[in-house]
Amino acid sequence: LYAWDDAKHIDDSAIHNPNIPTIISVDFNINPLCALVIQQHGRSVRVVDQIQVSPGSIDAFCDAVEALKIPAGMLRITGDAMGKGGTVQQRDNSSAYIQIKRRLRLSDRQIVVPANPTHNNSRTDCNAALNKLDIKVNSKRCKGLVYDAKQVECNAEGSIIKSNRKNLSERADFLDCFRYFVNTFLKQYL
Repeated sequence: LYAWDDAKHIDDSAIHNPNIPTIISVDFNINPLCALVIQQHGRSVRVVDQIQVSPGSIDAFCDAVEALKIPAGMLRITGDAMGKGGTVQQRDNSSAYIQIKRRLRLSDRQIVVPANPTHNNSRTDCNAALNKLDIKVNSKRCKGLVYDAKQVECNAEGSIIKSNRKNLSERADFLDCFRYFVNTFLKQYL
């Protein structure tokens, strides 16, 4: 994220307010499953917390979401479109999003998952969002996103370098959560 600027984008006073709508953007990995807790009002975005579950599981993720005590109807979930695929681990082959919907008692409208953006398009959109919109991140609660914003790199074609999960800068888990959020909720402002 070449548009990332600590002076512009870090605001540790940005905290979660459970009484206003909350978006959780999730990236389904086994180790760790990651998500960002985001509150948005138009062109104003506050990334207020992160969820990291190791080893990743839908139940542990839902436990973390329930701990936020977000009132019914005030939560929306987005994230990796790969989570829409069914799984043989479930008797009814339900996807990760269907499992989340059931567990958290969400309506269909509360799950918003478009197709994943390409890395190249997403890179452009994320940097445009950082330049044009009022985006603040709590660096104390969202260390993973701040790290990824500064350390993740792309190759000559504009794709994120993600070939070695042992290398922390190549995981890009929280950056992926941010990319999915931008793709779902901010493109209209870019």
